[in-house]
Amino acid sequence: MTPFEKYGIAHLSPSSCNTFTAAPAAFILQKCMKKNSPVGPAAHRGTSAESGVVFGLINPDASVDECIAVAKDEYNTLTALIFDGSVDKERNSLGDFVRMGLAELRPYGIPSSTQGHVSVEVEGLGVPLIGYYDFEWEHKGILIDLKTSHQLPSKIKQPHARQVSLYKAARGDNLSARIS
Repeated sequence: MTPFEKYGIAHLSPSSCNTFTAAPAAFILQKCMKKNSPVGPAAHRGTSAESGVVFGLINPDASVDECIAVAKDEYNTLTALIFDGSVDKERNSLGDFVRMGLAELRPYGIPSSTQGHVSVEVEGLGVPLIGYYDFEWEHKGILIDLKTSHQLPSKIKQPHARQVSLYKAARGDNLSARIS
């Protein structure tokens, strides 16, 4: 029996690999001991902003305000039981994230897929690496993972680079994998 089988780990994800790299003890708590901590308002902000951007991309005639409303509805649902001072701050920033996402991505047209599943077998690992990219425009050879941050980083963070490199490895060399 492999360690993965012993602990019921059927696959790894970019997130779990990043957790192991940053904090092996946290990986053991999450994957082996099944002790997960809840995510906070910032993570829900990212999920919600993506919902608004997806809505706006697959409905190109939707107004930016309609897209922001989709994002805020999602956020309100996800944070309904969170009593944290940053909930309002993150909600108030959603409009800017959706506006910027739409301005950046609408010129590509309607994506050929959203939340696309990828899987990569790594020799000797014993379980596949599985992930989900945010957007692909197959006819343009572009795959994008959307990130939200209150500060524009000067360079791509290592965890994000690992994540996008998995998507590129799974989808092939004829694809430009990007972070937006």
